[in-house]
Amino acid sequence: MSFEPVQVGDDVWSFEHLRSYSFPYTIETAGSAVELQIDIVFSCHCFSRKPELGTALPDAPWVYKTATETRILDRERYDDSRNILPGMMHELVTRRILFAGTENFMTIETINSQGKNGYYQVFFVVSRKEGVKRRLELKVQSAYFVEDLHRRAQPKSMRPVRFKLIATAAYERRKLRPGR
Repeated sequence: MSFEPVQVGDDVWSFEHLRSYSFPYTIETAGSAVELQIDIVFSCHCFSRKPELGTALPDAPWVYKTATETRILDRERYDDSRNILPGMMHELVTRRILFAGTENFMTIETINSQGKNGYYQVFFVVSRKEGVKRRLELKVQSAYFVEDLHRRAQPKSMRPVRFKLIATAAYERRKLRPGR
């Protein structure tokens, strides 16, 4: 998946930093090592936000439409997707990962974004690609800065999970359960 550049005022927003890429990764399943390719893809939620209910959409350059939704371009999300997200994704296999729901996961970085202290949250899912042997897809569903974590998103109250377990479960088409 790739995104076309967007002209916003005098700026051109390029999304080269969100270009899909792959990396090799080895898991163990049924007592054997299996070499996988993991494809990383990004959604437009990394640089846009949902329109607020009851408010009119802004002028055209700030509206971002996909086949399934209309979103608003967000300067802070865009800047953070360029400055923070690539590094976090390249470190993902060694980062602390938490269950964010029944089928998705998150990783959090404490940061200072545009002069504000807070947290950069990255939410993702991993699934086995159909019709392709030994290939998984990791889709970054959303990534954004918050000053305060939601009460249910406190790292101390969320169960951690290793990336190797996520990849193995996806390859074996098993669902992981966050447990208690």
